[in-house]
Amino acid sequence: MEYNELPQTTFLQAVKRTYSSCSSKRIRRSEFWFFFLFTFLIGCFFAILEMAFAGNEAGLVIIKVFNYLVAFMLIIPWIMKCVGRLHDIGKSGWLFLLFLIPIIGIIILIVLFVKDSEKETNKYGPSPKYVEKKDVQS
Repeated sequence: MEYNELPQTTFLQAVKRTYSSCSSKRIRRSEFWFFFLFTFLIGCFFAILEMAFAGNEAGLVIIKVFNYLVAFMLIIPWIMKCVGRLHDIGKSGWLFLLFLIPIIGIIILIVLFVKDSEKETNKYGPSPKYVEKKDVQS
């Protein structure tokens, strides 16, 4: 079977989809890594704020509280993205628990996260990246 590739997910689409759907359906690599970038940038933003308020105890406490609140709000979407990425390559979402194994588990997860999507529909749904080519006969 031949497949056509759909356009890549953009940064803003990846962030919007995170909060518009509450399922761990299949997600593309681009959506996963753009969400990773989004959370990384948020972490950098709070790190810069903490450095800026290093001399001000009250300001530092407020920044840390907001940092923890935002981190708490990102935990569930982050788990959903990881599970969706594993589903996209045909693996069980329970493999996400490999992160509990120091170093080796995280390396295995990174290798799984960079694998290309399965082209066919798997038990987790149709591919978000590939669409079956339709034979046009005249």
